[in-house]
Amino acid sequence: MNSKKLPEVTGQNAKLLRSAIEEYGRQLHGHLRRLLRNPEEARDVWQEAFIELWRTKHAELIRDPQSYVYKIAWRVLSRRKLRAQQDRVSYDSEAAEKGLENSPHLANTDVADEVALESNLEAAFCELTAVQQSVLLLSLRRKSDREIAAELDLSEHTVRKYLKTAKAQLRKGCSGDKDPQR
Repeated sequence: MNSKKLPEVTGQNAKLLRSAIEEYGRQLHGHLRRLLRNPEEARDVWQEAFIELWRTKHAELIRDPQSYVYKIAWRVLSRRKLRAQQDRVSYDSEAAEKGLENSPHLANTDVADEVALESNLEAAFCELTAVQQSVLLLSLRRKSDREIAAELDLSEHTVRKYLKTAKAQLRKGCSGDKDPQR
């Protein structure tokens, strides 16, 4: 976790960001790794915390950068946990995929059903975020999670999370269920 791995950062908070990463980055990352017990998740929270620091509007008002960065990291972690609780998917994705592959209903559909399915799939795809769309399309091109992560400048864990969410939303869109229960 050092600033040499980061791309060139510009803007009014670039100096603050660089110094905060150099002074507190390694320590914060270690703390997050111990707290989360997951290096990928720790890296994601670490990145989001420093991105928020960089986007701070009134950086000149920050008196104690270390406390401020840790507070941001705590807020990021809290938001992620809240999102995880809200985004829980209550189905078995492997069973759903096998069910779709072996469904006799899909094999015996008429043209109108196929058009409706295609329309639902397209609408579901459009509802995905730009990052989810990119991850999904790169995955369909048979790129590995590692390759996608490198290309989109994300962690592999985040790539897997976006891919899982995108697939779930597409499945819900294909079923025609516009307000699915989680």
